[in-house]
Amino acid sequence: MNNKIIHPILFSLGLALSATFASLFPHPLFSLTAFVLFGLFVSSIYMVDKYYVVCMSPLLFFWVTELFSGMFIESGAVMVETRSIGVSTGAFSRLAFFYSGFLILSYFVWSIFAANFKTRVELASKKEFLAIPGERVFLLCVILLLSIFFVIGFLRGFPVFLGADRFAYRAGFGSTALSSFLDNRIIIFAVLGGIFAFGKERAFSAVIFGATIVVSILFGEKFTSIVQGFLFFLIPSALARLARRGRLPLTQIVMPSLGVLLVTVPAVLVNYGLLDEGADIAYQRMFNRAALQGQLWFLADQNFAKLINFDAASISSALRSIVNVAYQSPGMAPDHGMYYVMRPFTDSWTMYWVQYAQGGFVFAHMPYWLMSSGYFGMSVVGFLSVLMFSWCSYRAFLALVDQNLIESIIWFKVFIWLCAGFTMGNIWFIFGVKSIVLIVAALAFRRISSGSTVELAVKPFGATHNV
Repeated sequence: MNNKIIHPILFSLGLALSATFASLFPHPLFSLTAFVLFGLFVSSIYMVDKYYVVCMSPLLFFWVTELFSGMFIESGAVMVETRSIGVSTGAFSRLAFFYSGFLILSYFVWSIFAANFKTRVELASKKEFLAIPGERVFLLCVILLLSIFFVIGFLRGFPVFLGADRFAYRAGFGSTALSSFLDNRIIIFAVLGGIFAFGKERAFSAVIFGATIVVSILFGEKFTSIVQGFLFFLIPSALARLARRGRLPLTQIVMPSLGVLLVTVPAVLVNYGLLDEGADIAYQRMFNRAALQGQLWFLADQNFAKLINFDAASISSALRSIVNVAYQSPGMAPDHGMYYVMRPFTDSWTMYWVQYAQGGFVFAHMPYWLMSSGYFGMSVVGFLSVLMFSWCSYRAFLALVDQNLIESIIWFKVFIWLCAGFTMGNIWFIFGVKSIVLIVAALAFRRISSGSTVELAVKPFGATHNV
């Protein structure tokens, strides 16, 4: 085990100390302290295992967004969706401590099941950029779909300019396939990133990635989903860079991050009415939105925080939904997950229309388990969820590194559901039977393909041997 792990542990203990003082002497400064300490914690665990942190970066992005929101909330921000006003309670200091603990414990398990991951990435990165049978077909399919969306936008108008709700706009497509494309863009971004990192059509994949981001913005996607797209595209290149040079310079982390901000912030401001209602209103909406990312955790911690709680009916319903596909829809699950968390803090009229549209407020996973099972139950489920995320991220990016296109597509579909589980709070996204079936299918496909003699059929990224 890497001796450097002591540094993340010390930062985690610092977060525990900060959370204790924040509980005893509430002050907005503690949420800022927790945010900074968590950043230092992530930097320290990055020095322990760079591959681990890069693969976990989509989840870390969620957490950083939530903790950043906490600084606004504990400084008195207004949360317009729940009509609440923030106050200093130490909620986000406690949350940062829990997240650090999950990440450390998950790392110990990762170091066992992903012990050969670095070697596999290094082997893949030493190969020349070969013409990839299958990559051009994939790229042409994406181009075709993007063209259809551009045509739809020109004929009906783009949601970002119409000020239309993106989900209501999609409902008018009359095509499940087109809506599914937008909902499953993570797969597109990740595979494009794999081609960019290991394939020959690198420039072509980068252009198509840019076009996909433009389509996402035009069709009303918000900051979080756009940044997710950049992350999944860049992760394979970050892994390849680490393998080839042994490090990822700070400038190569900061510059892409600045590029993401330069693209996403203006797009979000346009989406919030910059062109029609002016900069002041657009900026206010953006800052209000920033405060909403952590509202469910703040309200759950403020009103339902106990060491042990046990809502038997709700927990039973949540566990039942894991195996019962009929319950695996937010509209069919009002007694657990996202809607369970929202109901005590949302007026009945808003709640009705949100459920009718099958929308909701984000980052409900931890708040739900805090409300239904207390800090103890939340800690257990939270750790298992993070462990599941780390294992699936390892398998998904390993499939890309091993240049197995079909397997990687299956894994990234699971990844989409995992991300939905952390945002929407419904446990079936993480441990549900549909996720398990896909995982079994991916593992079976790897077993079959590893013994295949027809390499190009199962190694569309151009590999000529099994690693």
